[in-house]
Amino acid sequence: MNYDVTVHEVKETDSTNSLAKKLASEGAKNLTLIWAHQQSGGRGRYGRDWIGYEGNVFWSMILRPRTDWPRLSGLSHVAALAVHATISSFVDKGKEVQIKWPNDVLVNRKKISGILLEANLSTANSPRLETENLPRDWVVVGIGINVTHFPTKISYPATSLHAEGALNSDRDRVMVKLTGNFVAELERYLAQGSTYLRDQLLPRMIGLGDEIIVRMSDHSDDDIIGVFNGMDEEGCLIVATDKGSLRAVSTGDVFFGS
Repeated sequence: MNYDVTVHEVKETDSTNSLAKKLASEGAKNLTLIWAHQQSGGRGRYGRDWIGYEGNVFWSMILRPRTDWPRLSGLSHVAALAVHATISSFVDKGKEVQIKWPNDVLVNRKKISGILLEANLSTANSPRLETENLPRDWVVVGIGINVTHFPTKISYPATSLHAEGALNSDRDRVMVKLTGNFVAELERYLAQGSTYLRDQLLPRMIGLGDEIIVRMSDHSDDDIIGVFNGMDEEGCLIVATDKGSLRAVSTGDVFFGS
């Protein structure tokens, strides 16, 4: 597989993911990177807004899955490991950098990044289908990192690299480091599979062995409460409930304490 990255730099866009999806539908090749100086309509998981402060990282990578790739949902965790490595390379060693399932990266329990995957797939891990010589199957991995600014009016405490004292960081340096880390983690995942991800993620996860609340919807009746017991090879969160059962959770927001 060719790991040469094709870079599209734009001054401003509504969303690097939206632009990446457009380029993907037009035939952009595997490992095409779109990054913006500023974005006006960024999105997070569940349709949440991602505020586009100037100086932060707005980064989206186009991938073309092949039939021999491991599960595509693992790309979310590949991205989390890449962000974790990137943040760790800039902040002081005394800072605690952790991953909150499924893919948020925290510094001292404050969120510093967001990850959003979007895809157009005929079937999971299908062969590429050709229509007018354009490959139809693609995955876009979108990453935002707070470098200079962070939002304050959100449900979970946030921070930025500068707020954590990493004044040696700037958008361009962070973006270059992130790109290299992502490509390296992707290569390891494609070579070693889901076991590699779990082995790398668990030591970096916040809350292992602690009581957690997994919010499945806006209704508290849907919450899952129990002890964070680990992850399975599919990337699901394993919760030990008070009824003595183990429950695998594939989606949701994790909060700590009851």
